[in-house]
Amino acid sequence: MNSDELLLCDLQANIFEYSLTMGESSSIFIRRFMNSNVAKRFDNMSILNESDDYKKIIKEINNEYKNKSYGSSKFGLEEISWIGYIYRYWNILYKTPSKKIYKICNSTEMRNLYYIYHTLDPKKAIDRILESKNISIETDLIERGVNILRKIKKEKLTI
Repeated sequence: MNSDELLLCDLQANIFEYSLTMGESSSIFIRRFMNSNVAKRFDNMSILNESDDYKKIIKEINNEYKNKSYGSSKFGLEEISWIGYIYRYWNILYKTPSKKIYKICNSTEMRNLYYIYHTLDPKKAIDRILESKNISIETDLIERGVNILRKIKKEKLTI
């Protein structure tokens, strides 16, 4: 991981932590975040060119979801920070979109895994999560290869 990638992991962890001050359910915030346009900008790293104002980012997510607030269950500070960091690390490590990562392992599952995996290296924790769900990294590599071939084909057609 390079410094920009690690910065993204830290930024997402900090946003997840800051969400605890906003008064909504942690699991709802995480679901919204992982499916949001903000997450897409994290996925393509363009968020690095923007402000890192946590309040602004959370406000954008709330606006996207019409700021409907329900639920009040809060995760612990360490739990939510770890979840934010691991989700972003996973995205960068395996080039998996945030939306897909969330479908593989939602916030409740991640919270339950925190106590088991939080002391592990992030890559090892992610690999164990994938292994426990019988998801082969090779499958993701094949999918990534197909997407690369599609991109190359598309570029050749536009030349």
